[in-house]
Parts: sequence; C-alpha cells; structure tokens
Amino acid sequence: MKNSTQRFSLFEKMIFLSFFSLIQLFFSIAFSQEIATNELKERRGYFEKHFSRPDGKVDMIISSVPMNYFDGEWKSINPIITENNDLIYNYANTSNIFKSYYSENIENGIKTVFSDGKLDLLEFKHSKLYFEKNELKSEEISISNGEFSKHENVLTYKNVYPNIDLKIIQQGGKREVEYIIHSNDILNSNKVGDFDFLVFEESIYLPDGFYA
Repeated sequence: MKNSTQRFSLFEKMIFLSFFSLIQLFFSIAFSQEIATNELKERRGYFEKHFSRPDGKVDMIISSVPMNYFDGEWKSINPIITENNDLIYNYANTSNIFKSYYSENIENGIKTVFSDGKLDLLEFKHSKLYFEKNELKSEEISISNGEFSKHENVLTYKNVYPNIDLKIIQQGGKREVEYIIHSNDILNSNKVGDFDFLVFEESIYLPDGFYA
C-alpha cells in the first residue's frame, strides 16, 4: 500500500493548459476531411495515426497524448465512460491504455487494470482531507459518498467533503482529478491555525510482490 498525497497552496494561482482539449479540437477538424476515411491502421502507434492521400502521399498526425492502444491490434482510444455489469464497479472505461473501473460510491475506490494484466491497482481508498504546517496536521476528515453523476468521460461526486465536490475526468492514457471548493467554510474549520497546505490524501493498494 502506498499513500498518495496532493498538496495545494491556498495562496498560489495555478493555470492548467489542457492539451487533450486541443487534440480533440484538432481531430474534430481533421476527421471532417476525406482523409479520415483512409487511415492506415497498420501504421498506428501510441501517439500517431497515418492517412493516405489520393496522390499517394501520406499524412501523419502526432499527438503529445496517447491516441491508440494495443489489444491484439491497434485500436483508437475512446475516453467515454460506460456502464459496467458489476455490482460494485458500475462504470468503466476499457478502450484505453489501461482499464478503469469506477463505482457510484467513491468509498469503493477506483480499480485500474493495465493492458498486460500483470498489474492491478486499487486507488482512492481511505481518502481524507487535513491541513498541514511544518508536519503538524489538523484533525482529519474522511471522504464520504456524495451524489453521483456521469457525463461522457466525466464523473462527479458532490459533497465528498463539506462543500467540496470531486470530479474525475477520464482521458487518453491518464485521468485527471479535480476538487471543487464551493465555500471557504472548510478553510475556517481547521484546528491548526495558520496552516500552509490543504492536503488530500489517498491510499493505493499494489498487488502482492510489488513495492513502491
């Protein structure tokens, strides 16, 4: 088991540039052209696709994020999360470099299975929130199950902590986790006083014989 901790400075502004959104925009344009029907699938790789032109030339599209995955043959990544026939992990994304299994109850964690089947992870277990300053920790708040919703490749769990939502975004070859803080009430409830960090911590379970 490994603890994965995310620390966010409350006074630092961070700007994220989503290459995935840019790639989606690029492909929505490229695939509207005739070359989308002439892909040379046998030349696929994790980060590239090739398309033949009527004049015999070949266009190659390269991405900074994975576009394909190998499962006996090269297939296009599809980040959409679909229903899964399982009592615990009701939703899944399996058209990807790794397979992700999600539950409507976030306390069940996230199951990740890599394509070779040799490594399964159980993530997001025993998640908690606390404040920290010079290794001094406030009282911990355990994650709780919130109202669940799904839209395409996005899962949302409302109020997993007081006035804090959790959003999980499935992407090509990775997933993004966002905490959405709707009120500063949680910031005023800390027991540390003048804290430096708001910490979100989770446990990750590795298979027997694996260490981190």
